[in-house]
Amino acid sequence: MLKISIILILCLFVNTKFLKPVLECGTGKKDLKNHKVLDNNNEKACIDFCYENFPGLPYSAVNDDTCYCLSLKEYKSITKGKKSDCNIKCKKKDSEFCGGIDAYAISPVYTCYKINNDPTLVRHLILIDSKNMSIERCKKACLNYNSILDRFAISDGNKCHCSVVTFDIMEDEVEYTLCNKNCPGNNEQVCGGEGVYNTYTKSMTDRLSCESKFEIYDDMVKNKKYHKPAIWRSFLEQCAEVHNFEYELPPE
Repeated sequence: MLKISIILILCLFVNTKFLKPVLECGTGKKDLKNHKVLDNNNEKACIDFCYENFPGLPYSAVNDDTCYCLSLKEYKSITKGKKSDCNIKCKKKDSEFCGGIDAYAISPVYTCYKINNDPTLVRHLILIDSKNMSIERCKKACLNYNSILDRFAISDGNKCHCSVVTFDIMEDEVEYTLCNKNCPGNNEQVCGGEGVYNTYTKSMTDRLSCESKFEIYDDMVKNKKYHKPAIWRSFLEQCAEVHNFEYELPPE
């Protein structure tokens, strides 16, 4: 009898020891806007989806096979419950929890860093815009200033920083909730916080590149230029699917 008890305890220990605990668990079903069912849904898959498809939305939330991308307002609207309320294992990754019954396993999409003013680091404060700052505004400002500045970050809600290297080099990571200021040009996005910034890099470039292809096609149609709809349709359809665009595609 003693042996059976020991075996049961060991099995329970093995089954729970390597389960990754959730960072936050939000309870109560909410009507959340940006979401998609993912075949391999888990914390990283959902973070990657939100990073790629909804730039600037600061939080991801997993509930079973559905990934949600949350604005700061939506994140604050969710009641924070006990971590034990998120007790459903992910279907394709049973070392993690994918929320619970009417509960979301919440994670930050972006790391929050304290601004490091080390003069040896190439960090440029390019733009301060208290009315129109957004992820897209900062990205374009950096590229317009110098096309090689393809790394960018936003602090204090309105300050756009650009660099040629990633911002996490020699930076001090801080509590993610300190990046808590909405972008004035898009109040669903987060633009860092007081003295701290979120960083944005390659994925945003890819999305902007995709958006520019739609703009080019629209311009060609408007000006009645030769554009081969069938060839463009294939490219734009793939682009729209990858980046979650709703768009009227050209005819076959």
